[in-house]
Amino acid sequence: MTLRIIALLLLLIACAGCSGDSEKAVLVDYCFDESMGEPQMLPVLAQPGVHSLGAGWHVSEKGGRWILGYKAVVECFLAGRNLELELVCSTSPSLSELGQGLTVRLNGQPVARFALTDGWAPDTTTVILPADVIVQGTNTIELRPEIAGEDPELDGKAIFVRRLRVTARLDRKARRLLADMAGRAPEDTY
Repeated sequence: MTLRIIALLLLLIACAGCSGDSEKAVLVDYCFDESMGEPQMLPVLAQPGVHSLGAGWHVSEKGGRWILGYKAVVECFLAGRNLELELVCSTSPSLSELGQGLTVRLNGQPVARFALTDGWAPDTTTVILPADVIVQGTNTIELRPEIAGEDPELDGKAIFVRRLRVTARLDRKARRLLADMAGRAPEDTY
């Protein structure tokens, strides 16, 4: 299996600059609403340690998973081009009124910040992950709840995450090789 991962990495690095036809594929999909936190990913990457939830996550409950404290960490394998992170989350109406927001960091670098203005209503946000911050292989995504004007490292903020999904563009050659290695192609996003 290790040789498969190495071959996959080499292929995806080589194809990162390809200009041929490409399709959007799902690299990781934590859909807490359905799977209670079990990641769905490319079958060739489905082994322990490739994707994992780190510190800052509360236990799963129906409909999502809480971020408690000042950050929640996701370790995930990223490769390909034009990577996007989709988050579906909400917060309590009282925290929403205080200006509850979420900062996304990738490998230690801030890449986005957005406000959660609708209280319990799910808020869907797509973040373009900058190519110069992504490393081919395992990356660290941090989700940091923040309230405007407060120390970002203080506890007391909470965000309910319903889905965390990362997609990338993979050219047809890469998809075909993945299909051969994994027994099926990565799931298309649409």
